[in-house]
Amino acid sequence: MPVVDSQSNLNNRVFPVAPGALLEGETRFDIFRAGPGAVLGTQRLRNELYAPFPVMGRPGQEPLTLVWGFAAVREAASLGLETLNCISIPGDVVSGLEIALEFEQRPGAFTPAEQYAVWRLLKASAGTGHSPVSKELTARIGSLIGGSGEAFLALMGRYDSLPDAARMAVLNETIDLKTAERCSTLPPACLLRLSDAGYSEAGLSFSRTRQLLSMLREIWLRDGLAPDDCLNLLDAAVADADPVAYLRRRRYPELVGLEQRFEALRRETTAGSGVELSAPPYFEGDSFELRFRFSTRAELTRRREALSHIEERFDEFLELL
Repeated sequence: MPVVDSQSNLNNRVFPVAPGALLEGETRFDIFRAGPGAVLGTQRLRNELYAPFPVMGRPGQEPLTLVWGFAAVREAASLGLETLNCISIPGDVVSGLEIALEFEQRPGAFTPAEQYAVWRLLKASAGTGHSPVSKELTARIGSLIGGSGEAFLALMGRYDSLPDAARMAVLNETIDLKTAERCSTLPPACLLRLSDAGYSEAGLSFSRTRQLLSMLREIWLRDGLAPDDCLNLLDAAVADADPVAYLRRRRYPELVGLEQRFEALRRETTAGSGVELSAPPYFEGDSFELRFRFSTRAELTRRREALSHIEERFDEFLELL
């Protein structure tokens, strides 16, 4: 029985392709970010120290479809390399996706956009907009992405149920999925604005963006704003030094007014005295609270003077309740 040389067998299946020809083919699998390992480096490319690039198609049957390695192929093209070693794989989308995910080697680190791109390719391969993916296939894809098939299917279902503008904000990692689901009824223009450069320059964190959108949604529903007015309000808030505080003043004008008046009174009566003066939550109560400590006669004198100032303006404090 003849001995099969596996390395020789592999070499017989490897064939050279110009980087430009690979980039001119279909790009359906160009869905992954250029993360660590995606760019191979000049020496590895020049000395062919890499695994053959997986492609759909065979020599002489152009155009070929590159399955994985777009960042590295673009790197090779920029270096002026004439060819790259490639290997043909089965020509179906599912096989291509599994091979691409295996090459990525990033379970648990795929972005929302990458995961949803995988899901769209799976659905497109079945030729239907409904969930066509078998449990077996979902389990394989889920494990390569870094979780169970059930978790992957459930997450993709939540993405599918979002309006386009809300989904785009999630895939762009501007807001989290829960915020998108809660605020999905906002005018699409408001959610699309989150992807604008002007919004990014505001430097709001995920939590601040969540607060901003929740406040905007409450104002929009309460006041019955027109979509354009809602967008203008968002723009005005983002242009402010404190966008969340800007909308909070609009959402709770009476409460914010009370807070501002109380803060002014507190500064004028207790600043530098060591006396802590607090109002009841939301000013819904019938009393204020005072706290202080002292260890010297001078400290006690300052505390007593602050109490005297509070007493002089007692009626102004009482009006806040």
